[in-house]
Amino acid sequence: THTHTQRKQMAQGLAGQCVNCPPLLLTHSNNNKKLTDDEPVFSDRDKVTVGVIAGYVVFIAIAWSLPYVHQLLYPFKLLAVLLHEFSHACVGKLTGAKIEGIEVTANEGGLTRMRGGIERCSLPAGYLGSSFYGALFIFCGFNTTASKVVACVLAVILIVVLFYAESTFLKLLTLFFILLIPLLWWLPVTGDVNDFDGHALRFFVLFCGVMSAMYSLWDIVDDLIRRQVKESDATRFAELCPVCSARAWGVLWLLEATVMVVVGIVAGIYAF
Repeated sequence: THTHTQRKQMAQGLAGQCVNCPPLLLTHSNNNKKLTDDEPVFSDRDKVTVGVIAGYVVFIAIAWSLPYVHQLLYPFKLLAVLLHEFSHACVGKLTGAKIEGIEVTANEGGLTRMRGGIERCSLPAGYLGSSFYGALFIFCGFNTTASKVVACVLAVILIVVLFYAESTFLKLLTLFFILLIPLLWWLPVTGDVNDFDGHALRFFVLFCGVMSAMYSLWDIVDDLIRRQVKESDATRFAELCPVCSARAWGVLWLLEATVMVVVGIVAGIYAF
């Protein structure tokens, strides 16, 4: 038999055990609720990012033809051309071509010299590739860590282009962006000199994405649909694949590029 004091102590011990158990279950339940109910798909951070994207689009559209102001876009236009030519070279290399050189000129022109490969694959890769990178940069621009990862990818691309660059102009252009990436990575934007979270890099990646996407879309419309340049990629592609005209191929590439950009934005909202 237990004395009254022993029974009282045992009851207190059991009560303590019962009291101590539920909070663990409640904490687990609250965490699950936070991961599902308390976090909307379109968060405040996403709203800010989409607002920044819209602001970039408006700024680029206005500044594109303004005297003096359009010079602010000049290096980013050249970066879009660089991504266009790199896409040609990358697909060419994957299809067995020998890359002899890559060129980006001061008047925003570009050229990739290669031997061999499958031209039916490498020709459309320029416009679609630069649109793909634009969509990828926009997607990663929704998250700081993802922006750092894609900035490293961009740095590798720039180093590869630097290796194949044929002119001093292109070499200086690639070096400019190679040095700019770590600068923005460690640039404090909160006023704290010890803050190296890469916020500035995220907005740089986002701007590069919007610029590359807009440049590619406008390039397709201007070169392939509106004016139909005789020496364009679509003209050559229509000769190799005569199932439709060069203008029709341009429209198809425009639709594909638009879908990639939209997917990049939507995926960024859902993923981050």
